Amino acid sequence: MVALGSILIHPIRLLKARRARRHGRKKGYIRIKRLLTPRGAAYRRLVDMVQSFLAGEGPVGSEGRHHYAAGDEDAEVMPSDTGAVRRFLGRPGVLLVAALTLVTLVAERSLLGGDRLGGGALVPVTGDAADLWRFYTEGFHDIGLGSTDWAPPYVAVVAALSTLAFGKTWLAVSVLLLGSVPLAGTSAYLATRRIIPEVPARVWLAATYALLPVATGAIAAGRLGTAVVFVLLPVYAALATNLLSGERRRARRAGWGLGLLLAVGTAFVPLVYPLFAVLGVLAAVAYGGVRRDVVTSMAIALTVPVALLFPWLAGLVLDPGRLLLEAGLHDAALSDQGLAPESLLAFSPGGPGLPPFWVTGGLVAAALAALLMRAQRMIVAIGWGVAVYGVLVAILASRVTVEGARAWPGVPLAFAATGLLVLVGLTAHRLAESRAAGGPRRLGATLVVAVAFSTPVLAAGYWVAQGVPGPLQGSAADVMPAMAALKSQHGERTLVIRGSGFTVLHGRTPLIGEAELPVASKTRALVATAAEGLAGGRGGKDAATLARNGVAMVALAPPVAPELVKALDSEPSLERVNLSDAGGLWRLLEPVAHVPAQPESALHRPWLWTQAALVLLVAVLAAPGRREPTAERVEAPAPAALVSV
Repeated sequence: MVALGSILIHPIRLLKARRARRHGRKKGYIRIKRLLTPRGAAYRRLVDMVQSFLAGEGPVGSEGRHHYAAGDEDAEVMPSDTGAVRRFLGRPGVLLVAALTLVTLVAERSLLGGDRLGGGALVPVTGDAADLWRFYTEGFHDIGLGSTDWAPPYVAVVAALSTLAFGKTWLAVSVLLLGSVPLAGTSAYLATRRIIPEVPARVWLAATYALLPVATGAIAAGRLGTAVVFVLLPVYAALATNLLSGERRRARRAGWGLGLLLAVGTAFVPLVYPLFAVLGVLAAVAYGGVRRDVVTSMAIALTVPVALLFPWLAGLVLDPGRLLLEAGLHDAALSDQGLAPESLLAFSPGGPGLPPFWVTGGLVAAALAALLMRAQRMIVAIGWGVAVYGVLVAILASRVTVEGARAWPGVPLAFAATGLLVLVGLTAHRLAESRAAGGPRRLGATLVVAVAFSTPVLAAGYWVAQGVPGPLQGSAADVMPAMAALKSQHGERTLVIRGSGFTVLHGRTPLIGEAELPVASKTRALVATAAEGLAGGRGGKDAATLARNGVAMVALAPPVAPELVKALDSEPSLERVNLSDAGGLWRLLEPVAHVPAQPESALHRPWLWTQAALVLLVAVLAAPGRREPTAERVEAPAPAALVSV
């Protein structure tokens, strides 16, 4: 107390002392910073204590210790005179993300600055986070023909991200879809940090993965689901590697985290779960005899998605064809009816916005060159096994017709390409050894490196030159005619006829996920028959059938066909409101019935709260705990890294 008082009674002397040490304070701190306890250590220890309590394990020791981890090139201490900003900007990962972002901005120049993003599989983005939360939580959806089914679970993910984006759904969707290339490059670079130690190999892997045809094709077609899964795939590989090779506590956390993110990916693309389940079961069988905890952790990873996505996932089991669909609209124009064999072997899923198949030839050539290596044959075999598995699933998916259109094999081909990318990355050090040996081996290694790097360079150049040809647009037209919206203030429905198909709208443009709600087959069959009768000029009771189902207006979407206009004008129960090249609108003269709302299930609200509690519990169990010291870190075996893909 006397010493403290002697300091406090001389504040001027204290200020002078602090001013004297100000110039050298940062230099001294930069030298001892790596010896200090890392930030967030107390939080990680608290998370460990909570996880141990929830898992019924023993208490976590409270003794203090340093957790500095050496050997990471990204955390390497730079000279003190370079400055923090220059050190950050000089990192290979930052330069990679900056380059991918620049390429993306130039390639997507036609989509930036628009009023409404939409087109292809993406419904024009409208509404805000509150609208999405309301749609996800309500028991009866008074949209279209009405539905009591559960909303697609990916709506909750988009709503949560929209909430973080200050309630702006367009911002969240734009980041997920338009920013999927730099996001995928970032996740691939960071996720392979413990699997592939060589920085040049990781940079090549991340750049090649981010610019695969699956990514550019998903953006051009507005496939939000594929874009999200494409970003998550490298994270799946990293978590599965930790699950198979980490110590018990870390492997268990990886299992919970993998299950949570697997649920997110399955919500957007249901095919993700069976794709990963097959590989997960094989990995558990292969490692279960050596490490018993692997079976438990893998069971957790495969059980969590089922629990979080129930009962929506049960509906997919009853209708297996929906497993091949994804978030968004399913249109025959977005996929090729017959994919060529060379396209599938080059990981090109077909559809708009794809480069020529030979762009990915460098990746395939580098993977074929790995077959010539005498060492690490197990790695090569597993990598090619994963690739063949993904291509076979893609072939099967591309031959199946769902709801009148072929399924898009983008996600299985991304699985296959990831297997080859990790394979080449794990064997990259052999190329360095061959270059150091000199002679013909040096020439061959240099040729393989040049061919491998040709894939990201050609893909980026082609994407920048071609841009995004569509059908995704930055200023998508409103599918709900403005005149029909003005005349639908009291809940009337509008039948929109587009070509040979039709859509029933309820006073506004549908939100994301609303168009995917299943409708009672009997009601839809009645409305479909009436719509076909009006379009064919059949007459009769078609207009009365529409009126009994709450339809008050019939809209004709562009392009306007003269025969359709003539057929609608000949219907005595229809009165034309307007007609132009942008579309037409007719009003029903029949008395329009008000369709009452159906009562929601008594278990709807309780299960929503249960889901929220489960998500919170899994997030706590998956949260990162304390860091292991360098001596205790377990290096991931190469086979585990490839099986985890």
